Amino acid sequence: MGGNARTSAARHAELARPISGTIYHGADSQNIAQILERGLNPGYAGTNAGSLFGLGNYFALNSSKADIYTKPSRRYRSGARCVLVCRVLLGEPYRTVAPCQTIRKPPDDPLRHLSSVVALTLKASPMRGCVMY
Repeated sequence: MGGNARTSAARHAELARPISGTIYHGADSQNIAQILERGLNPGYAGTNAGSLFGLGNYFALNSSKADIYTKPSRRYRSGARCVLVCRVLLGEPYRTVAPCQTIRKPPDDPLRHLSSVVALTLKASPMRGCVMY
């Protein structure tokens, strides 16, 4: 089996697994107390950093990706940033590299119950993100 075939088979196996575990949500430091009190609200989708993969709550599989979406606290001189560490089960996600900015749920699929979207990068990278609606 050639290198490309092995890589393709490994990538296919990775994409077939439901995603669960610890993921990260970056937010404006001013909003953290409200998020902790009320939870994440998809009604605010797209108001901080856009909605490239639909209108939902965005998470990153890597904390450094989530950090990109934080804003420094004006309350502390250090300019601390906040990233929420979240434990989730994304179920069976719809995986895509193509932007789908206006969706509010994963696309319908008669064979599977899709519960979230995973935004894939074009190359193997830990910088993937996911969206829950």
